[in-house]
Amino acid sequence: MKKLRGQLLVETIISLGVLAVILAAITPLFMVATTSPQEAWKKETAEDLAKETLAGLKALKEENWNNIYRPLGTANKGEDNPYHLTIETGKWVLATDSQTVPLNGTNFNRSIVINNISRTGLNGAGEIEQIFTPAREDPSTQKITIQVSWENRPPIKLEEYLGRWQNDIWEQTDWAGNPGLFDWVLGSNRYFSSSQIDNSTPGSIKLAKTGSTPYGNSFIINTPTILYRLSSATRKASMRFTAQKSGSVNQVRAYISRANNSGNITYRYGLQADSGNQPSGTWLAFGTARTSATGWLTVNLSSAAPLVAGQIYHLVVEFDSGQQPSNSRYIEIRASSPLNNIYPLNGQADPNANSLTYAGTWQVANYQPIYLLRFSDGTFEGNPYDNSAISPIYQNNIEGEKFTLATEETLTGINVYVGKSRNPNPADSLKVKLTDLNDNSVLADEQFLAPTDVSTTLAWKTHNFASQITLLANHTFRLEFYSPGSNNRNYYNVLDVSTPNNPEYVGLTWQGTDAVATRSTGGNPFTDLTFVDLVYQLLLSGSSYAQQGELISSSFNLGNFAGNGFNKISWQGTTPSGTTIKFKLAANKDNATWNFVGPNGTEAANDNYTYSAGENIWQGFGIGANYYLRYKVILEANGTNTPTLDWIRINWAK
Repeated sequence: MKKLRGQLLVETIISLGVLAVILAAITPLFMVATTSPQEAWKKETAEDLAKETLAGLKALKEENWNNIYRPLGTANKGEDNPYHLTIETGKWVLATDSQTVPLNGTNFNRSIVINNISRTGLNGAGEIEQIFTPAREDPSTQKITIQVSWENRPPIKLEEYLGRWQNDIWEQTDWAGNPGLFDWVLGSNRYFSSSQIDNSTPGSIKLAKTGSTPYGNSFIINTPTILYRLSSATRKASMRFTAQKSGSVNQVRAYISRANNSGNITYRYGLQADSGNQPSGTWLAFGTARTSATGWLTVNLSSAAPLVAGQIYHLVVEFDSGQQPSNSRYIEIRASSPLNNIYPLNGQADPNANSLTYAGTWQVANYQPIYLLRFSDGTFEGNPYDNSAISPIYQNNIEGEKFTLATEETLTGINVYVGKSRNPNPADSLKVKLTDLNDNSVLADEQFLAPTDVSTTLAWKTHNFASQITLLANHTFRLEFYSPGSNNRNYYNVLDVSTPNNPEYVGLTWQGTDAVATRSTGGNPFTDLTFVDLVYQLLLSGSSYAQQGELISSSFNLGNFAGNGFNKISWQGTTPSGTTIKFKLAANKDNATWNFVGPNGTEAANDNYTYSAGENIWQGFGIGANYYLRYKVILEANGTNTPTLDWIRINWAK
């Protein structure tokens, strides 16, 4: 019986356990069944709140892109800067922070996160990148993340990309008196232009040709000078220059102004690259030489030194070996004064040309370097002018220059570096004569200067011819200066610069043998001096373009008082070698305050729009409800060519 009772108890317990298990399984099902409609409502409500927010954001974007791109007029975006929507005066507006929305006893938390996006290509091109790269930002697209959460449930998250919708183009295609653009704002001024812009051709603008351009030998040597006396083992000298061509240099030449007991001293001559306008300290190649003679010294390099056109280099001279230099044993390197900063052969500017000395630190000497480089192909470059002389002009002593021009030019006047011997003044005026030697026709014979027009110090003086003179291509001309009534005590002086009478030197003088000094003394026929050049300039009319010109457009009214989104600037034109086309933009809301800036938002000279295919416009214009716009175009040339602009387009959106 005990056993039976025990079994019944066990069976009862087992039965109760099974019931408990069944009830445990049924209870959750029952609870889910009774609470599922409530949870489904909350989820659906969260989704509706997210969709409502997205619809409101789209309305904001369509009203003005900067409502999204510049939230509340700021650049505050990302997870740390959430926003929400609220209604003011019957429309959606953005507000800071997230928002609590109470509905049927449940508090829903709603937030908006706005992020910039970038693309795989520049200026808004290509696919959207997962990781934002500021350099490739697309200001026409924003990533929107809307999140709605409640209680401890996983939030509803909605992501979408919004873009500008009302894109439009402001285009200008003509500057010759016609609007030539979309929605041009007419007025008393359709554009504002500098005098260096030529807008005479419909459909384009370019740089204007200058009224007169100097063409001639502008290289002045008032006196040869000593660059440096290398009288110790630590002293060095450098001749700095800009390479005119690319190639390999196997020989260098320098001018030894003085050699004092230097026959047992070996100096090193070689080329170094530039580092901060000083020699780098690393030899590209060098050679060594001893000398006890003055004049040009030729040094063959142990290996060829590679040069790249347009790069800065130094011809360095320093002690190498042998007897130590001292105050009684040394060489002196010649330079000249003043510093011309031009390349003698063609008169092109070389702002890097200079001389330096070293006695513990490099110091700029501000002397014109005298040097020659020989390339492996047998050509030369450098400055061969090592001396100068004053040529007196009186009675039958006549000085001038013979020259040939490759193209036809119009001559309007001349500049000459001239002075007088002493006071009192010369008895006669200085006269100028120009002859076409092809047919011996005299093109001009006029008074150049009166005796009182000059001083004993040489200076540039200008004479404008009575009428313009046509210089035919490939004709040879003689420009001569004379003063028959002056004498050998009171006379005029002109300056000649010279070089050795050897082909490699003569070939680097002003225009080589196409321009040479010519001289007549005592009534004798003219003698041409191929290694000498007069310091003079022809003033040629319209022979080159202005170096720079600017044009500022009139105002374009985008018509959106709430402000606009400025997308891209693009343009089309031609830019021959050595020329550029650059733009800056300005925007405001008063049509009066014009601060022209580049893509980085600065007025700096190097901050410009230069990418013709399309470049993102600085988004700072979107701050402040700007809707007036102007552009400034900057054309730059190298004298012989000009860039040409055919059209400009500015893409914008509400």
